[in-house]
Amino acid sequence: MGTYHVLACNIGAIGEADLPSYKILCTRLQNAITDRRELPDGFAFRLNGESASLLDAAQWISLERLCCPFLTFQLQTVGSDRDYWLTLQGVVRKKSERPASSGPVRNFRPCDPERSCASWLIG
Repeated sequence: MGTYHVLACNIGAIGEADLPSYKILCTRLQNAITDRRELPDGFAFRLNGESASLLDAAQWISLERLCCPFLTFQLQTVGSDRDYWLTLQGVVRKKSERPASSGPVRNFRPCDPERSCASWLIG
């Protein structure tokens, strides 16, 4: 039998104190996307480094990984290029290939855009 992963976010993992800065980071990263590439197991996003710094992306990853533990995050820079790549990989599937939800599992629920912005990245 294969390994199964919960494809849902733990919406309670990001504390109330961190939500305001988390939402600012989400918006900053969304606005910085200049290219999006679908990978066999995830997505890669080219981000404008003037709109969202590497530090912004690293801070977002530190929070997002709490609520989306099924994802692997990677930041890649090339030489002195200000732009960089943010890659999300793991058990990510195209919408058409995702199984129907079987309901919440403890604190896990489908991504809530108010609490998790990985949904806008992979959705």
